[in-house]
Amino acid sequence: MGGGGVSDQLVTPVLRALDLLDWLAAGGNTDNLSEASRETGISRATLGRLLDTFHTAGVLAPSPAGTRFGGRMLRLAAAVIGDGDLTGAAAVTLPSVAADLGLSTYLVILDGEDAVYLQQHLPDAPLVSNIGVGSRVPAVQVAPGRILLGMAEEVAWSRSGLESGVGAAAIGIRHRGEFVGAISVAGPQAGVDAVADRIEPVLLVAAQDISARLG
Repeated sequence: MGGGGVSDQLVTPVLRALDLLDWLAAGGNTDNLSEASRETGISRATLGRLLDTFHTAGVLAPSPAGTRFGGRMLRLAAAVIGDGDLTGAAAVTLPSVAADLGLSTYLVILDGEDAVYLQQHLPDAPLVSNIGVGSRVPAVQVAPGRILLGMAEEVAWSRSGLESGVGAAAIGIRHRGEFVGAISVAGPQAGVDAVADRIEPVLLVAAQDISARLG
């Protein structure tokens, strides 16, 4: 390193990339690269290369508005958030749900019209679902999404709704009277049916535990 100040040691392309992510998080639209270049102050060529890199790395993913945050960014965000919030509270509670019911267990939030899967806890059983951390699907198509959209009562159920042969159930997590997320369990339909009478009480206790941890 030379003898210059801190500014001499900064990596300008990285700062430019972070500026782009900040702009996207604030609602920036990349559908029109020329307009996006004008708004960000990043040249059109550089902007295109940054977007291609982020898409390849899974930081961004295609959307009708040009781009959205992808699974890799969601995993990073979930890892950064501390124990006092939703993801930290869920990470304490959900593994026991997966072990108790023998079903894959998820923490899901609503992002616009999509259900986004932030956590996945697996039981000691073969995985039957393609849903994983960072998955984003139309909320109306999945049980936790319907809960968060207010389309279901206490528990939402799904039989081969999104994936053939896969059953699911979900319950909402409330904080100060509002839904802040949902717990979802999924597995082979036969496995879900085998513990169907236990799913609602187990999920209810888990949701209450997470809510209590949120304060």
